[in-house]
Amino acid sequence: MRKASVLVCGLLMGAACTDAGESLVILQNSDPGANCDGTSLTDFISQGVIDVNSDRGYTMRPVLENQALEEAQGPSRRAQLEGYDVDITYPGSGSCSTDGALTSFSRLVGVSVQAGSTAVVGIELLPVELLRTCSVSGDAVIDVVAEVQFFGTMDGGDLESTKFKYPVQVCDGCLVEDLGMCADLTGAESIKNGSSCN
Repeated sequence: MRKASVLVCGLLMGAACTDAGESLVILQNSDPGANCDGTSLTDFISQGVIDVNSDRGYTMRPVLENQALEEAQGPSRRAQLEGYDVDITYPGSGSCSTDGALTSFSRLVGVSVQAGSTAVVGIELLPVELLRTCSVSGDAVIDVVAEVQFFGTMDGGDLESTKFKYPVQVCDGCLVEDLGMCADLTGAESIKNGSSCN
């Protein structure tokens, strides 16, 4: 797990410092829409669901807001993100792996957020390797809470976003509907193949 240094502004003259500490905020998980290009602040997903049989992990699209104010003659206040940390916990009775490599990890990203602007970035929140360790069957679900935090730089100083806790339910078969034998299908059935953005 990456441990970002905390920047403390001293009283010494000429000390380089930034007040970027809480200026980058994770607002919500954006609903990608049918074409996987949604960036609306009014369309969001408040809780995720993923099947243990999925061929990929759970993808989240956090909306990041840079609340820093750009100064006319000052620095750009652009947030340059380098990666994100994820910590996974199980608040309910069920659980998946407790292996630290799967429940506490960092990933790299390359995202820039202008001062006073928002950006949406797709990240892997729950790795498929974690899903393979979940023991769940029938109608049961495992409640997972993933806490995500981005890190990077602003004006030459270290930057960390606010932390954001996102709940995901892990199930076995809840996202699959058995329509029966292919030869028995009439063509009137509604078949959903999912989307490329998970």
